[in-house]
Amino acid sequence: MLRRRTPRSLSERMNENRFDNYRNRRRIYESSEVDDFIEDIEKSYKKYFPKSLINIRKTDILGSKDITVACYLAKDESEVPHRILDNDTFHIKFCIENLKNFNDLPDVMMLEWYHKSIMLKPSDDFYYCDFKQLPFRKTKGDAVKILKTLDRYFKLLKDTLIKELENDNIHDDRIDIVKSKI
Repeated sequence: MLRRRTPRSLSERMNENRFDNYRNRRRIYESSEVDDFIEDIEKSYKKYFPKSLINIRKTDILGSKDITVACYLAKDESEVPHRILDNDTFHIKFCIENLKNFNDLPDVMMLEWYHKSIMLKPSDDFYYCDFKQLPFRKTKGDAVKILKTLDRYFKLLKDTLIKELENDNIHDDRIDIVKSKI
């Protein structure tokens, strides 16, 4: 004889969902090696640009778990034209790939650059601006090597920005914000 399943009340289902949501939230906010690594990336950037924004996200696209990072000279949207962060002086975005999960760091990761340039004055009157590419290559290694590489890059970024400011190559719209951030 088949037993008919009794429907659960709405309050029972809500309590189960609350418990599951709490358990999932707790799992997300537990500290992991990846979270510590992300915090180290942020500290490295803030060492050179303490008044600027760095946006770090864990991305899981089609099973590929990555850390995506975007660096800005502005501290928020109010400091850039039209309140669009992509109008910032920095055009720096990179990704750290080869993560197996978001808890443990693998032995070998890959640092791949999407954009690595800063905005300068235009070389021709018909252009709004020029971009100067900063030299850097794709890097493979463990977490320590990736952090050292990023620290060297952030130092190079600050030195290049200071040099371009001294040479009067910074775009006229951006001189005030660059001076306030250095």
